[in-house]
Amino acid sequence: MALLTKKLAIDLGTKRVRVQIPKRGVVYDEPNIVAFDDSQKHLYALGTEAQDLLSGNRQDIVIIRPYEKGVIADFNATKQMLSAIVGQVAGRLLVRKTEAMVSVSATASSAERKALVDSLYSAGIHEVNLIQSATAAALGAGLSIDRPKGSMIVDIGYGTTEAGVYSLGGEVVAMSTRTGMSSIEEDTIRYLRRNHSMSPAQSEIRSIIHDFIDLEIKQEKMKTVHGKSIHQGLPKSSRIKHSALITQIDRSLNSIVKTVAKTLEKTPPDLVGDILKQGIVISGGGANIKGLESYMTKRLNNACLKAQNPTLCTVKGAFVALDYAKKYRRSMLS
Repeated sequence: MALLTKKLAIDLGTKRVRVQIPKRGVVYDEPNIVAFDDSQKHLYALGTEAQDLLSGNRQDIVIIRPYEKGVIADFNATKQMLSAIVGQVAGRLLVRKTEAMVSVSATASSAERKALVDSLYSAGIHEVNLIQSATAAALGAGLSIDRPKGSMIVDIGYGTTEAGVYSLGGEVVAMSTRTGMSSIEEDTIRYLRRNHSMSPAQSEIRSIIHDFIDLEIKQEKMKTVHGKSIHQGLPKSSRIKHSALITQIDRSLNSIVKTVAKTLEKTPPDLVGDILKQGIVISGGGANIKGLESYMTKRLNNACLKAQNPTLCTVKGAFVALDYAKKYRRSMLS
């Protein structure tokens, strides 16, 4: 049986793994988490199935997040996870040459990139090409990075935020910070522990960030949050103030804005003029924070726009780069 496709585009994010193949689009979009037996030798589950095991607290299962803050945290877990994913989306028997374009964080060192490439070879990929996450996101968002004009993307992922300015098919300026959605989650958890003496469920954190937080509203609003008392260990409910929470997460938001501002400061004036005209495009999971476009527009004095399907920009852009490898060769990493 032949492999269904010779080409794979992989977005190996801190929070989720996404894979796109020709003619079928995105065929894998699952949490970046794996479960092993207690010996940590045999893969028990991955993705959503592994995540569901988190709440069970089973003693015979070890849960691992193999990729953290844009780099490999556990080589063996990453290798086994990728091998399982490749087998799942591409079939059991590989053709002689399977090519992959894989997004990688700008924060990754050359040694960390090598570890990623080695894990992909071990997973059964024959030819591996790397592309910086922000560059892939720019392509996936539909930015014409090959034109003689400046365009800019800000990719706010779970573990990192990456800003990039592009012109004539290549990167002009790029900066990154290991501040992302995980930092905002940590801010929220810290606020609840310090101000309300409670430990919330992960589902409550998701609800707070995606449904409650709104960076545009000025009037006060409240939300009832459910969790567990950090003192008694008993169930607890508490009413939280929107304004107090916004104050708590402002440090992480400010870190993201500063990274974008520093990128603009290093950008040539002519390209800044182009960016001023067409706006800064925001991709990644952070783009879905309510009011973020307005918040960043005010702080940067430059229009900021959310990309269409922002969480899929990176994998779609990696596929574009794979399909037109010669055209975007300058954008690839060695």
